[in-house]
Amino acid sequence: MDAPIGNKENQAETEEDRLSALPDDILLNILERLYLHNVMQTSTISRRWRHLPLLLSRLVLHVDEFLQCSETRTMGKVMASYCEATRKLLASTSSSVKDLRLIFYLADPCHLHSIGEAVGNAVQSRNIEFLEFNIWPEIRGTRCTEEHVMLFGQRFMSFLDACPNTFGLLTSITLRKLQFGEADMQTILNTCDNLQALSLHSCMLSHLHSVLKIDAPGSQLVALEFNRCHFSQVELVCLPRLARLFYDTWLSMKSPLLFGYVPWLHNIRVACALLSWQMPFTLSGCLPNTSSLTTLYLDFHGEMIWLQPEDPKKLVPAFSNLKVVHLYDIFADCDLKWTLLFLEAAPSLHSFYVNISRHICGRYRLSCAENAEKTNVLWEPSDFKHYNLNLLDIEGFQKEEKLTSYIKLVMERAVFLRNIHLHYMERCKLCDSINKQAASLSMSKFQNNEGENNLIRKQITNGSSSSSVEIIIE
Repeated sequence: MDAPIGNKENQAETEEDRLSALPDDILLNILERLYLHNVMQTSTISRRWRHLPLLLSRLVLHVDEFLQCSETRTMGKVMASYCEATRKLLASTSSSVKDLRLIFYLADPCHLHSIGEAVGNAVQSRNIEFLEFNIWPEIRGTRCTEEHVMLFGQRFMSFLDACPNTFGLLTSITLRKLQFGEADMQTILNTCDNLQALSLHSCMLSHLHSVLKIDAPGSQLVALEFNRCHFSQVELVCLPRLARLFYDTWLSMKSPLLFGYVPWLHNIRVACALLSWQMPFTLSGCLPNTSSLTTLYLDFHGEMIWLQPEDPKKLVPAFSNLKVVHLYDIFADCDLKWTLLFLEAAPSLHSFYVNISRHICGRYRLSCAENAEKTNVLWEPSDFKHYNLNLLDIEGFQKEEKLTSYIKLVMERAVFLRNIHLHYMERCKLCDSINKQAASLSMSKFQNNEGENNLIRKQITNGSSSSSVEIIIE
């Protein structure tokens, strides 16, 4: 039987009282996970909540909240509302804010200048530890032409020139759909002298076949990201504090990266679905001349392997301190022996992750271009021994002779291997929607019971001297 209405109201009041009884630090932790308009609404709940928005240590001003609330949804009105709210909030917020993030459109210059001025005035009087501009183009998708990208690049550089003091306080910038002039990147880094993280998405240079060179010996930059950028190549001439680099989907014929002086670079992630006019390349030709690298992620997006196998000795200088390797989305029919070159080249490696893509949905294929034809990678490892590998982790596992032989091969080379984790492929809704019957049949292969898993363990360890290896199958 349903509770009486009066009892329900009393229960709701009791729950609210319990929440209000929590200390400020816990309530603030909850509020910092909400959208701003929800945060402001909580201040009207009761006197207990009224002061809390002024005590937030993390403040995110997202333009999409104003886009959703706008009746007409014109860009001018949305940005006008955003600017007004930004000015008022930053003027009234106490000095408790340590993390300030603004997400807005690269729209009318007067709105951009208003944001820059409001942020500059507010931050100078506070001890902000993290300040981010995350900037979106006002035109997206196929409607955004090369002329728009050129205009957005000019607009951003004008914004930078109009508010140099504000940009000098930023610790993170994310930019999208901009065309840079030859000297623009140097100007950005010189102006943003406190910048620690820079992310570029779908950006390009004014000359399509130009190399983006970054030479910033005084830069504080720690993290650098490129995503689908139209650079012929990125040459990191000098970034003395760079620690993390991510490059996803390059659109050039060359290897995407060249390294100069990057002594602290320890984490590199490179990902791409190779296109028909792109060629595989060797890692030794583009790796940094440093031994600081400890973690390497290479993602092939289920398409052609863009890495060309080579003599592991050429990789030893860069891989001497490499501890963790992730090889993502290797297409299912590809031979895996070539992956052992990482074991041979990295004597300190302790964790080796291999992810096999069995998707039929082509989730990483670009609609505007043709992917390279998948061809097998043939490479025979030498008879080496590895003494530090502790973990072999394989996702997309399936009971098949090729994989069993590969695991045995790794066990023969890695004499102290103690842990093997095998993960069956998770169901994919996109694959199912393409061909439900075929997907259902293929997925059923992965749903083994424990008896079948024990049989797989015996097949793997049969004839192996590594009797102490623990094999987890899930």
